[in-house]
Amino acid sequence: KDIRQFSNLKDFAAKKIEHHLALCDEVVLSFDIDALHSHEMPAVSAPNHHGFSMEEIHSFAQYLNTYQDKFHYLGLYEYNPLFDDLASAGGRKIAAFIYEHFLTKNS
Repeated sequence: KDIRQFSNLKDFAAKKIEHHLALCDEVVLSFDIDALHSHEMPAVSAPNHHGFSMEEIHSFAQYLNTYQDKFHYLGLYEYNPLFDDLASAGGRKIAAFIYEHFLTKNS
């Protein structure tokens, strides 16, 4: 609810996260996969019907890449492969997200 008061995740980051980033040399980025909307990520124990879209998460990750030197650790939590489909669509989305935003230099 706090984030939804802003027009998007980038605005939230500008208001809340930048303050904390300015105070720290290193930051641990932790992201719960169940923050994604349930139609985008049903492979979690508690699907979120008010969650964020993958588009919002990708946009937010692009914004975070401007602080790439601050993020030394990334934790992705709450994905449950038992609830994924046979094609592992949820796992593939997560893997693509990590690769695109945190493992390539052109992100």
